[in-house]
Amino acid sequence: MTLTTELPTSTLTGPALAWAVGLAEGLDMYIKPSQYLNGPGVFANLGGRPVRWSPETDWSQAGPLIESNQVFIDPPHDVHRSNMDPKTGMPKGVWQSYENWHATVSARVRTLPPKLGWGPGEVGRGEGPDCLTAALRAIVRSHYGYTVWVPAELAPSEPEGGAA
Repeated sequence: MTLTTELPTSTLTGPALAWAVGLAEGLDMYIKPSQYLNGPGVFANLGGRPVRWSPETDWSQAGPLIESNQVFIDPPHDVHRSNMDPKTGMPKGVWQSYENWHATVSARVRTLPPKLGWGPGEVGRGEGPDCLTAALRAIVRSHYGYTVWVPAELAPSEPEGGAA
Protein backbone atom coordinates (compact mmCIF):
# COMPACT_ATOMS: atom_id res chain seq x y z
CA MET A 1 0.00 0.00 0.00
CA THR A 2 1.32 3.40 -0.99
CA LEU A 3 1.20 6.23 1.53
CA THR A 4 -0.57 9.32 0.26
CA THR A 5 -0.64 12.94 1.29
CA GLU A 6 -3.13 15.71 0.66
CA LEU A 7 -1.77 18.75 -1.19
CA PRO A 8 -3.41 22.03 -2.20
CA THR A 9 -4.00 22.13 -5.95
CA SER A 10 -2.69 25.70 -5.95
CA THR A 11 0.82 24.51 -4.99
CA LEU A 12 1.18 21.38 -7.14
CA THR A 13 4.42 21.17 -9.12
CA GLY A 14 6.61 18.57 -10.80
CA PRO A 15 5.77 14.88 -10.36
CA ALA A 16 2.92 15.60 -7.92
CA LEU A 17 1.23 17.80 -10.54
CA ALA A 18 1.82 15.18 -13.24
CA TRP A 19 0.28 12.48 -11.04
CA ALA A 20 -2.78 14.56 -10.18
CA VAL A 21 -3.40 15.46 -13.83
CA GLY A 22 -3.09 11.80 -14.83
CA LEU A 23 -5.63 10.79 -12.20
CA ALA A 24 -7.99 13.58 -13.27
CA GLU A 25 -7.76 12.32 -16.84
CA GLY A 26 -8.45 8.73 -15.77
CA LEU A 27 -5.04 7.38 -16.79
CA ASP A 28 -3.51 4.21 -15.36
CA MET A 29 -0.69 5.79 -13.34
CA TYR A 30 2.28 4.25 -11.55
CA ILE A 31 5.62 5.28 -10.09
CA LYS A 32 9.02 3.87 -10.92
CA PRO A 33 11.56 4.07 -8.09
CA SER A 34 14.25 6.71 -8.13
CA GLN A 35 17.28 6.00 -10.30
CA TYR A 36 20.54 7.94 -10.47
CA LEU A 37 19.39 10.41 -7.78
CA ASN A 38 16.77 11.97 -10.06
CA GLY A 39 13.70 11.19 -7.95
CA PRO A 40 10.81 8.86 -8.63
CA GLY A 41 9.41 8.74 -12.16
CA VAL A 42 5.72 9.13 -12.94
CA PHE A 43 4.49 6.87 -15.72
CA ALA A 44 1.17 6.23 -17.45
CA ASN A 45 0.01 3.24 -19.46
CA LEU A 46 -0.97 4.76 -22.79
CA GLY A 47 -2.17 2.36 -25.44
CA GLY A 48 -0.70 -0.59 -23.55
CA ARG A 49 2.79 0.86 -23.27
CA PRO A 50 4.47 2.73 -20.41
CA VAL A 51 5.15 6.41 -21.10
CA ARG A 52 6.99 8.82 -18.83
CA TRP A 53 4.21 11.20 -17.82
CA SER A 54 5.33 14.82 -17.43
CA PRO A 55 2.74 17.19 -18.92
CA GLU A 56 4.07 19.96 -16.67
CA THR A 57 7.12 20.16 -18.97
CA ASP A 58 6.02 18.35 -22.14
CA TRP A 59 3.78 20.31 -24.51
CA SER A 60 3.05 17.17 -26.56
CA GLN A 61 1.30 15.75 -23.47
CA ALA A 62 -0.17 19.00 -22.11
CA GLY A 63 -1.45 20.41 -25.40
CA PRO A 64 -4.16 17.78 -25.95
CA LEU A 65 -5.21 18.16 -22.28
CA ILE A 66 -5.54 21.92 -22.63
CA GLU A 67 -7.61 21.43 -25.78
CA SER A 68 -9.89 18.66 -24.46
CA ASN A 69 -10.53 20.57 -21.21
CA GLN A 70 -11.14 23.80 -23.13
CA VAL A 71 -8.73 25.74 -20.93
CA PHE A 72 -8.69 29.53 -21.25
CA ILE A 73 -5.20 30.91 -20.55
CA ASP A 74 -4.24 34.47 -19.57
CA PRO A 75 -0.61 35.62 -19.37
CA PRO A 76 0.62 38.01 -16.69
CA HIS A 77 -0.89 41.40 -17.44
CA ASP A 78 -2.20 44.68 -16.09
CA VAL A 79 -5.92 45.39 -15.94
CA HIS A 80 -7.56 48.77 -15.66
CA ARG A 81 -10.54 48.66 -13.34
CA SER A 82 -12.91 51.41 -12.47
CA ASN A 83 -14.52 51.86 -9.10
CA MET A 84 -16.19 54.59 -7.14
CA ASP A 85 -14.19 57.08 -5.09
CA PRO A 86 -15.83 56.94 -1.64
CA LYS A 87 -15.09 60.61 -0.98
CA THR A 88 -16.46 62.11 -4.19
CA GLY A 89 -18.84 59.39 -5.39
CA MET A 90 -17.23 59.73 -8.84
CA PRO A 91 -15.76 56.86 -10.83
CA LYS A 92 -11.98 56.52 -10.79
CA GLY A 93 -9.58 54.16 -12.50
CA VAL A 94 -7.16 51.78 -10.83
CA TRP A 95 -4.51 49.55 -12.40
CA GLN A 96 -4.22 46.00 -11.07
CA SER A 97 -1.25 43.78 -11.95
CA TYR A 98 -1.42 40.01 -12.33
CA GLU A 99 2.12 38.64 -12.00
CA ASN A 100 1.28 34.97 -12.72
CA TRP A 101 -0.40 33.05 -15.50
CA HIS A 102 -4.10 32.26 -14.96
CA ALA A 103 -6.14 29.45 -16.48
CA THR A 104 -9.78 28.42 -16.37
CA VAL A 105 -11.37 25.15 -17.46
CA SER A 106 -14.54 25.68 -19.46
CA ALA A 107 -17.79 25.12 -17.55
CA ARG A 108 -18.81 22.85 -20.46
CA VAL A 109 -16.31 20.16 -19.51
CA ARG A 110 -15.42 20.43 -15.82
CA THR A 111 -16.66 17.72 -13.50
CA LEU A 112 -17.36 19.70 -10.32
CA PRO A 113 -20.49 21.83 -9.98
CA PRO A 114 -20.01 25.61 -10.11
CA LYS A 115 -20.36 26.03 -6.34
CA LEU A 116 -19.13 23.80 -3.56
CA GLY A 117 -19.23 26.28 -0.71
CA TRP A 118 -16.62 28.40 -2.51
CA GLY A 119 -17.12 31.75 -4.10
CA PRO A 120 -18.74 31.77 -7.55
CA GLY A 121 -16.46 31.06 -10.47
CA GLU A 122 -13.66 29.44 -8.46
CA VAL A 123 -14.12 25.89 -9.77
CA GLY A 124 -11.61 25.01 -12.46
CA ARG A 125 -9.28 27.96 -12.01
CA GLY A 126 -5.52 27.68 -11.72
CA GLU A 127 -2.61 30.04 -11.31
CA GLY A 128 1.09 29.46 -11.79
CA PRO A 129 4.46 30.88 -12.74
CA ASP A 130 4.13 29.52 -16.29
CA CYS A 131 1.43 28.62 -18.77
CA LEU A 132 1.52 24.83 -18.31
CA THR A 133 1.48 24.95 -14.51
CA ALA A 134 -1.54 27.27 -14.49
CA ALA A 135 -3.45 25.17 -17.05
CA LEU A 136 -2.73 21.85 -15.34
CA ARG A 137 -3.62 23.18 -11.89
CA ALA A 138 -6.93 24.38 -13.36
CA ILE A 139 -7.59 20.89 -14.78
CA VAL A 140 -6.87 19.23 -11.43
CA ARG A 141 -8.99 21.76 -9.55
CA SER A 142 -11.91 21.23 -11.94
CA HIS A 143 -11.91 17.54 -10.94
CA TYR A 144 -10.88 17.58 -7.27
CA GLY A 145 -11.35 21.08 -5.88
CA TYR A 146 -8.93 22.77 -3.50
CA THR A 147 -6.95 19.64 -2.54
CA VAL A 148 -5.91 16.33 -4.07
CA TRP A 149 -4.29 13.17 -2.68
CA VAL A 150 -0.99 12.12 -4.23
CA PRO A 151 1.60 9.49 -3.29
CA ALA A 152 3.71 10.83 -0.42
CA GLU A 153 6.94 10.15 -2.30
CA LEU A 154 5.90 12.71 -4.95
CA ALA A 155 5.19 15.49 -2.46
CA PRO A 156 7.81 18.20 -2.36
CA SER A 157 10.07 17.76 0.62
CA GLU A 158 10.40 20.53 3.17
CA PRO A 159 13.69 22.40 3.28
CA GLU A 160 16.22 21.10 5.75
CA GLY A 161 15.66 22.42 9.23
CA GLY A 162 11.87 22.28 8.84
CA ALA A 163 9.42 25.06 8.19
CA ALA A 164 10.21 28.47 9.59
